[in-house]
Formats: sequence, C-alpha cells, structure tokens
Amino acid sequence: SNDAIINDLAGNVIWKYDYAAEKEAFKQTDPYVLEHVNWVNHIRSNKPIDQASETAVANMAAIMGRESAYTGAKTTWEEMIASTLDYTPQDLNLGKMNMSTFVVPVPGKGK
Repeated sequence: SNDAIINDLAGNVIWKYDYAAEKEAFKQTDPYVLEHVNWVNHIRSNKPIDQASETAVANMAAIMGRESAYTGAKTTWEEMIASTLDYTPQDLNLGKMNMSTFVVPVPGKGK
C-alpha cells in the first residue's frame, strides 16, 4: 500500500507521509539513477523497454573513441560505419592463443 500512516491506539491518524511534498521537493538528476527509475517504472507498468538503438549508438561511439586513440587520427561516424575493421580472433576456442599476430596500437602509428 502507498499509505504511510501512523495511527494511535484509538485509530486516529497522528502522522501521514506527504508524498506530494516529497515529489515537489525531490528532483533527481543523476543519469544512472534515472536509468534505473525508468527501468523500474517500465516493469511496474508492464510496458516493454527497448534500448537497443541507444546501446548500439553508445557502443559505436566507444569504438570510435578507441580507434581515434589507437591511431591518433580523427575518426568520423561515416568512416566507422563503412569500416571493415575486425579485431575478432580467428580461433575463438579456449586455451593458448598466438598473440604474435596482434599488433599493440601506438597512437599516430598506422591504421
């Protein structure tokens, strides 16, 4: 129940939580908290939440930042979308891996 009430032994209300005052006084601005508030509100209202496009954009932005840092060059969204870049190991099995095929990125050296 949403009723936060304290009654005395006779049943008289001696204290009641003021939800309207709390809502008016409290303004959440932390994006990490707001993300969870949004998630919980969707669960409570039984509404689906789809963040696939936001997740894809955030992931691409991270990849762009990594490539720019590794190469020391400006990287554009269009270049990254058209890129055939693939850091996936050829063999995805667990165990020893030949690390000599991987190049350690140095800013400003190659692409």
